[in-house]
Amino acid sequence: MPDNRPAIICSTISVFSKPIDAAFPLFARTGFDGIELMVTNDPDTQDATRVRALSDDHALPVLAVHAPFLLMSRRVWGRDPLGKIDRAIELALGIGAPLVVVHPPYRWQSEYRRWLVEALPNVAAERGVRVAVENMFPRCVTAEGNRNAQAQLWRVFRTVGGNWRGIAHIPNGNLRLRDEFAHLDARRRFDIDVRRLWEYAPATLTSFSARRNEVSGTCGPLQRSMKGPSV
Repeated sequence: MPDNRPAIICSTISVFSKPIDAAFPLFARTGFDGIELMVTNDPDTQDATRVRALSDDHALPVLAVHAPFLLMSRRVWGRDPLGKIDRAIELALGIGAPLVVVHPPYRWQSEYRRWLVEALPNVAAERGVRVAVENMFPRCVTAEGNRNAQAQLWRVFRTVGGNWRGIAHIPNGNLRLRDEFAHLDARRRFDIDVRRLWEYAPATLTSFSARRNEVSGTCGPLQRSMKGPSV
């Protein structure tokens, strides 16, 4: 990988319905520089020896470990965010990953907020692993968003219609690389039958009924409120 560009990595959450031993060969074959390991209730995602072996077998480094802060993994390693972070750091050290990714605290998590202010700046020096906090909530990001990031995004991507997670067609709901970046487009580089991919969508997603361009069920209000693409 050239030193003058950032690593392009893919998270195992993108194939969360499959075991991680399916993710490593898939990501290696499609040309990613590395992997973000999402810790879930799958024991393999918590096993440093197992992950390191897969990384070595496919010459694909784990460049980040995402601590179990998702709703689907809220009970993994307990409910204490600091306990989750500590175990994620130990896992990253065992794998050789330089980074742990965590979510910001909720308003009621006062101890976690204090830790971010008082302890986080020293974690890299003390533990040998950096901890990155995702910008997810209005407290961290303004309503206008990151204007520079948006400009870069729209320079590379354009909007197209397409299926939303295999459930329904959403006009202007997908992003596609612009023609000048076609050489990076997996749809053009590889022979992919995109329509067949939806056959592997998890049942929890495909159980929603789709009619016309709307999604019924819990996703309906969100999709009906969409007036156009947002960043």
